[in-house]
Amino acid sequence: MKRIGVLILCALIGVVLLTGCGPKKELTGSWISPELVEEFGISRLEEMVGSKKSLDPPVMEFTKDNHIIIKLGKKPLIDILAEVLQSNNFPAESIENFKRSFPVMSYKIVEDGKMELTTLKGDETNITTYRYKLDGDKLMIDMSGNEVHLTRSK
Repeated sequence: MKRIGVLILCALIGVVLLTGCGPKKELTGSWISPELVEEFGISRLEEMVGSKKSLDPPVMEFTKDNHIIIKLGKKPLIDILAEVLQSNNFPAESIENFKRSFPVMSYKIVEDGKMELTTLKGDETNITTYRYKLDGDKLMIDMSGNEVHLTRSK
């Protein structure tokens, strides 16, 4: 009987390790929100680009390896900004310096309903804890009293 209990426990641990269950996995994926247009200054970017049509909506992608990538549609924001600089004849060295100085974001679930957002910009690291609420395909992140509501992108 004891042997069966140990086998069941081992099987349960294996399932947990293989499925990687936990709050982090629930956030993994792409999230969209009209609120991100102003949050990330997309309307100003459209003016800079001189686009006659709107840019794709901003997307926050939470990756499996705990990074957050801001995209416009399917393209990372950093690549779009680099293209804007290139089209305005910025030197390649300036564009590379810009890319190196662009903030890199990662996240970590510290407890159910709380996440740490780490922003690395150059030599500077900023860690901020935010509350979040996940309800199916709806995600709310409370950024210091400013709630951002996102919907999982299909």
